[in-house]
Amino acid sequence: GDLLSQFKRETELVPTLTPQEAWALVGHISGQGTAVRPDRWSDSLREAIHRPLYAILLGTYLRHRPGGMPSLGELLGALVEVSLRRNPTFSADVNEMLQKLAVISNAREGAAVPLSEIAHNRSAAKPLFDSRLVVERADGLVFPLAILREWFAAQSLAAGKPTVQEILADPSQVENWRYSFVIALSAFSHDLSSKIIGPLAETNPAVAAEIIHDALKYWDSSNVPSPPPRVECGHRIREAMAAWVKGIGPLAEQIAPLLPDGTIPPIGVELTNGYLC
Repeated sequence: GDLLSQFKRETELVPTLTPQEAWALVGHISGQGTAVRPDRWSDSLREAIHRPLYAILLGTYLRHRPGGMPSLGELLGALVEVSLRRNPTFSADVNEMLQKLAVISNAREGAAVPLSEIAHNRSAAKPLFDSRLVVERADGLVFPLAILREWFAAQSLAAGKPTVQEILADPSQVENWRYSFVIALSAFSHDLSSKIIGPLAETNPAVAAEIIHDALKYWDSSNVPSPPPRVECGHRIREAMAAWVKGIGPLAEQIAPLLPDGTIPPIGVELTNGYLC
């Protein structure tokens, strides 16, 4: 009861900002004033900065990188970078503890994790607290923002701890990892993303489609990288098609362009002015 009362006293509801308020806040923090150019921002970024946290993050990002235009994933990365820079004892071990906390908490639907599961003792966990990315409650350690937990869990996915196959072994875990998958797909390279979405498409094609849809919302289409050579494009398309065909099972015979023996046919690929056709 006392803990709940304290939480209520320390909690302040902050309304979302209007576009004009958000632009003004970004301009003030970035030092650009009315010179900020919201027309250059992606739709996802314009939507996100209605929340004061993201407006502050974007303003801080633009103060240090005046010519940059980040995705939401890069904004979170910048937040983590600033927090860790304040910690003089930060090391790979601290990053590993942050990822471990995120993975365990993700598996428990965001629940707090006892300190003993993350570090040998309180002294060993001091750099973790110094990062200001973790808070301690009566029931254990938590990230104050769910998006930070999901971001660090996504980084752990990149390191293969856990693997997607390990998560898929327990179907109830897929939903717990949904937004970590979304962050991974929107921020990682093709090879890392394929290692995540491929097994998902093979076992849970409907969920995989939803994750791809959500990931695209956080993808900055104003900064499209050059496509790989056309042969590589062809290989990637066929690999993706193979995963979807396996995932949708017998339905593939009705909707997928398969050969009579059930295999995927060769495809012709051409790049014209940077576009695949």
